[in-house]
Amino acid sequence: MSFEPQISVGMPVYNGEKYLSQAIESILAQSFPQFELIISDNASTDRTMEICRAYASNDSRIEYIRHDVNMGGPKNWNFVFTVAKGKYFKWASANDICCSEFLAKCKIVLDNNEDVALCYPRTRLIDEQENITEDYEDRLDLQSPDPCKRFINLMTNLRLNNPQAGLFRSSVLRKTGLERFYPGGDIPLMAEVALRGKYYEWPEFLFFRRMSPDASTPSNSEREIRVFINPNQKKVYLPLLQRYAGLFGTVFKAPIDVSAKFKLLLFLSKTAYWNRHRLWAELNRSK
Repeated sequence: MSFEPQISVGMPVYNGEKYLSQAIESILAQSFPQFELIISDNASTDRTMEICRAYASNDSRIEYIRHDVNMGGPKNWNFVFTVAKGKYFKWASANDICCSEFLAKCKIVLDNNEDVALCYPRTRLIDEQENITEDYEDRLDLQSPDPCKRFINLMTNLRLNNPQAGLFRSSVLRKTGLERFYPGGDIPLMAEVALRGKYYEWPEFLFFRRMSPDASTPSNSEREIRVFINPNQKKVYLPLLQRYAGLFGTVFKAPIDVSAKFKLLLFLSKTAYWNRHRLWAELNRSK
């Protein structure tokens, strides 16, 4: 590479041949050219390796890394960040499509606002044939200077985690625990980011998220999600309890004062109480 990338794009993939070319081409077509694209192949058994090597041979900005064994989705997502060099970082799914101005417009926001930790554009949901099915409302433009308000708004409004496909400040991500190894393990990560900086929603639709059974984790069965998280899962499966543990830990470690921590711990305790029946059912199911 003849330049130091200002932006790193990490694309974790496992058996993604169906939509992979579209996803890669949407990144290569970005109007802001100074980026690296790190593709981490989680021991795919389809044509993923062939597709990635073909693109990498034609564009020096692409680094293709293939793992010998499937380490699970979250570890692969974290891996692409650990090898990234850019000041800013974006996760890119092998199923989704980004408009050509995605990186350029999000970068402008981060360049001009040091208190913004994450800039993401608005999202359109698409199906297998790229037909638009919904203009999604994230409601996560977290511009309050108060980290408690940002945290509570995130926990109240977060459904589909489209902002994770936005552009992060790498210096903020390095201070987090990244994605955890259980369903919903992205939520403590997003909470950590919200406690360290603002979320900025770019008002244009620049991100197209594919929502189909072969491309969307939320549409998978519990067993499929468990295999995605860790193909060799042998531990007790307690995703909701683990998620709450992760969120409580996030608040304890956050760079905020004691009164703010108490406020957020009280908020989490209330939500855990509201979910007590689900938590109890989860514990009983694991016995």
